[in-house]
Amino acid sequence: EAAGTTEAWDRAMRLTAPGGTAVLFGGCPRGTSVEVDTFRLHYEALTLRGVFHHAPRHIRAALEELARDPETYRALLTHRFGLDEVVQPLAMTAGLAPRDGLLKAVVDPLA
Repeated sequence: EAAGTTEAWDRAMRLTAPGGTAVLFGGCPRGTSVEVDTFRLHYEALTLRGVFHHAPRHIRAALEELARDPETYRALLTHRFGLDEVVQPLAMTAGLAPRDGLLKAVVDPLA
């Protein structure tokens, strides 16, 4: 889950298969609560894992690295789409693996 809403967290937990792990990546605001089906958590052995993705120092270090050698990373940007085409890269990644050589898509609202 990466949306950071209670609806997305609920859905992620509902869609997790027995024995599976729901990774709750999108952060909700402080004080937010969600209900957990204790039957599923206990008897279906679900794992709920919250993860925090970065700190400001990590972003600064990444931006410094990109600024130092942008050409090295340009090859990662395999596709470019305009804002009116945003559904295309989402459809290309709907399966288990991206299609048509997609690695990273740039959605450029000015394109």
